Amino acid sequence: MRNATLLLFVLFGHQVIHAQAGTLDPSFSGDGLHTWDVMSWDDRLNAVVVQPDGKTVGAGWIDDGNTSTILVQRLMPDGTPDVSFGSGGLVTTGAIDHSYRAYAVGVQSTGKIVVAGLAYDLSLDGNVILVRYLADGTLDTTFGNGGITSSDLNGGPAFQAAWSLAVMDDDHLVIVGEESANGLVCARFTADGFLDPSYGVNGVALAGVPFSTGLCVALNDDGSVIASGASSHSPTTNSWWRVSARSPGSQRTTTSSSIAFWMTGPSTPALRAAVRYTPT
Repeated sequence: MRNATLLLFVLFGHQVIHAQAGTLDPSFSGDGLHTWDVMSWDDRLNAVVVQPDGKTVGAGWIDDGNTSTILVQRLMPDGTPDVSFGSGGLVTTGAIDHSYRAYAVGVQSTGKIVVAGLAYDLSLDGNVILVRYLADGTLDTTFGNGGITSSDLNGGPAFQAAWSLAVMDDDHLVIVGEESANGLVCARFTADGFLDPSYGVNGVALAGVPFSTGLCVALNDDGSVIASGASSHSPTTNSWWRVSARSPGSQRTTTSSSIAFWMTGPSTPALRAAVRYTPT
């Protein structure tokens, strides 16, 4: 059965000249909404970024019921498709024997677009994937391996995925996500898509939080990284704790000055976690 999903962009007014603050902005696509049914099965956007020129880039995937393919769409500031990007404003990237899904998107200072997410095969063995596009939507073959970086980060058969992406001032790329054997993971890649050996252990820093996943990321001016997410692991008693980097790739846990805490819900207790990593 078809699982129909429409791509949806929404723009809310922020100036009186456009619309009352917080209302749909009619200068964008006529009514503040842009929807696009790309294919007859399932298509969706998971992340969006606005370029310095005001164009909007969305990233996600399309699914034909068997495999998933990365989808990137770019709109003009007025909400119409940017026909100079890909085919009518759309770009797709996939593989015959793998599914590719984009969960995050960023724009480097060069104007190149990077998406991050998950690549997995029929065995559901997942790896982190990064893909970079030139301004016109073509794959940038100077990035990774022909425009694509697929990494198993810490090695081994563990499931790994990037759920969030940040672009540093020097165009290095920071992803936050999960590594099933170790939980929340943060990794840094060079501007051209290779793990940065000067960061953590071979480019990877693990939080050491059991059964956890990193869902979002922010950068501080000093280059340090704040990652946050959640864990389904429940301690015997509720406790406050903090995780902070003291040397490349190692963390410590204390019971004071906490930036993360356990919350008991109506069913399974869950941890809302925040982790800070030093620039290294």
